[in-house]
Amino acid sequence: MKSGLHVIFGADQNVIAGLHVAALSVLLNYTNKERNLHFHVFTDTLTAENLSVLRKTLDATRHPYVLETHRADAAMLREYPALRDSGAAVFRLLAPQAITAERFIYLDVDIVCYLSIHELWEIDLQGCPAAFVSEATIQSSADSALASLLGKGVDGPYLNSGVMLVDRNAWQSQQVTERCVEYLSHGPAMFRDQSALNYVLRGSWHQLETRFNYIANWRSNWPSMITVDSL
Repeated sequence: MKSGLHVIFGADQNVIAGLHVAALSVLLNYTNKERNLHFHVFTDTLTAENLSVLRKTLDATRHPYVLETHRADAAMLREYPALRDSGAAVFRLLAPQAITAERFIYLDVDIVCYLSIHELWEIDLQGCPAAFVSEATIQSSADSALASLLGKGVDGPYLNSGVMLVDRNAWQSQQVTERCVEYLSHGPAMFRDQSALNYVLRGSWHQLETRFNYIANWRSNWPSMITVDSL
């Protein structure tokens, strides 16, 4: 039996269109014949009909895949404000406790994938619980509240959590989810769980090449997004 490559999405009623685009782009570009592509959708609001329509979108490619849904209990996170009208991205913190795969890739639903995702999957995390692309330094990031909390003497790369490769065992052993939830209960969280991840994982995450997460609203990235394969 083939082993699986596991891709996680968090979705609610506000981001259904993005979920279709993101999952479809991953499936269309997936080229690894040695691993089954296994999608996991964490949701607290999507209906059976919503998921049936998603399957129709993916089935139209005639590419093999597995789709599994997880009913997310986000009660402990609901008090935190939504970003862009959706709180579903926070479900990434719940995934390591809900699936048994040794590693997985989390993707925000506003991504478009242009490479075969197994290139990201095969990266050596070098003992770190997760890997991300850095979007700035802590002190130069838009997360000014976190920078202020840490103080001007504390700097380093600031991670963007929209693309995340996770070693589940390392994540669990370091209690990353629990520490992030604790941070969210009292720390400044301008960017919700991304702020928490930057606080909790500071100095202990693996930095990915920029090509794995080009940020579309940065004009400087536009030429590369047109000419270079990327997520």
